[in-house]
Amino acid sequence: MNAFEEQLIENIKKNDKDMLKYINSFDLNLIQASIESYILDTHHRRAIMIDGEWGTGKTYFIKEILIPILKSKYDYEPPFRNVGLISLYGISSKQDFDKAVLNALFPISDSKYEKLVDGTKKIIFSGLNKLLNGAGTVAESITDLLTADNMINTFEAILIFDDLERCELEIKELFGYINTYIEQKNKKVLIVLNSNYYMEEKKNKEFEEAKEKSVEVTLLFDNSIDRSFDSIINENAQYELAINFFKKNRTIIISELSKIKPLNLREVIYLVQLFDKLSSVIVENKYDKEFLEQHLLEVWHYIYNRKFEKGSLSIFIKHISIDNYFKTGLLNIKYFIDELRTFENEFKINVKSSLAKLEKWQILDSSSVYNYLASLKDELNNHIYDSISFPRILYVLLKLKKVGFKGLPIKE
Repeated sequence: MNAFEEQLIENIKKNDKDMLKYINSFDLNLIQASIESYILDTHHRRAIMIDGEWGTGKTYFIKEILIPILKSKYDYEPPFRNVGLISLYGISSKQDFDKAVLNALFPISDSKYEKLVDGTKKIIFSGLNKLLNGAGTVAESITDLLTADNMINTFEAILIFDDLERCELEIKELFGYINTYIEQKNKKVLIVLNSNYYMEEKKNKEFEEAKEKSVEVTLLFDNSIDRSFDSIINENAQYELAINFFKKNRTIIISELSKIKPLNLREVIYLVQLFDKLSSVIVENKYDKEFLEQHLLEVWHYIYNRKFEKGSLSIFIKHISIDNYFKTGLLNIKYFIDELRTFENEFKINVKSSLAKLEKWQILDSSSVYNYLASLKDELNNHIYDSISFPRILYVLLKLKKVGFKGLPIKE
């Protein structure tokens, strides 16, 4: 972290609100510092919004990085989890909304909660019955008291609402429910979403109006592939062949992936897992080392182009098995192995064979030419060449004869 970033974090921690308003795309440490500043500042009366494209890792950042930090600093002992992550996916009523909030703060199942509320009502009702000589009009009041709205009033809470755009409530209604916890209950609220969902004119107008009333600062979440790449490989590549490949070709791969806008990290994970799966097959079958070093990058380019439809697929390789995997989700391992063997044989003929060396006779000395001619004769006797190679062999031999080489096995 450079001196500017360190100073920016310090300014945020000191509640430098002018600095906060200029932040829009930055390191995850700055997002974290901004959120902590918001939590500690008692003057904040609106929410913080974390806005980013789908698949950029927002939820992962919230669950795996931010919440553990918040819980270690601000959490009470169970069962009162005062850092609650609430998914709004599929929420269609206030009852669903309140239950989601309550479930996030109280780590108990619905059935256990109902038993808890029911048991608590009976105890309180029984005590009041005795106290009031059988007055039976308090049960409904007790039920009202044991709601999400009232139960979380007893302690501080940090509420993180995720999947806002996947909620089935109207925007105005949803923000109204959220505002209840901000303005009336003085809870700290973070809202996580992809605002591009609201780009349609009518939705955008409603969203911007609701956002203006409820949100104090919007933090743009831009988790670049350069920052995420190593952790994706560490978590999703198991085989040494794949791990070493990604380490060796890191710069090339990141450069290619950076061209995808917007880039969904889930798609990158999908490709890494597929490549790792293919690596597991390769590991179990021995292939020429030099061939693998070249062909593995071809395989990566192939699945990359197949997934993102960037550029044309290589005219030199055609992995039908990979094509079928993208269509059906099933990998025909035997077919993939056979394809690799075919490409390996072609590589040996086109790159490693005596024929391939003799086709570059201009850079060879005379003794090397004759050595390769002897090897070519052995290779022909061992039938390593297919019929397609014969015209190439004949052309090379005639060329060598023309420039003065003697004893060429043309007749043979």
